[in-house]
Amino acid sequence: DLNLSLIPEGVSFVEAASLGCRFTTAYRAVVQQGGLGLDTNNNNVEILAVFGCGGLGLSCIMIAAAYGAKKIIAVDVSDKTLEKSREVGATNIINAK
Repeated sequence: DLNLSLIPEGVSFVEAASLGCRFTTAYRAVVQQGGLGLDTNNNNVEILAVFGCGGLGLSCIMIAAAYGAKKIIAVDVSDKTLEKSREVGATNIINAK
């Protein structure tokens, strides 16, 4: 299955269970499908925009930050959600109201 992940050493089953499928889905969206890292010409892809910053969107932001994205733009309609986005790695926030 494409959505299976090994649990890293030091991560408990409880911690891993709390991640649910959001992180696996976010990883596939950001890294495998979105190409964060290198594009087809081996150029660094360093800018990411996330529209909707619920559980999946926040996971995308965290993964992008972990992969060293230089600019992570979070777009949502909630100021509270946008602040959380900044806390987990967004470099820019846009309220779409």
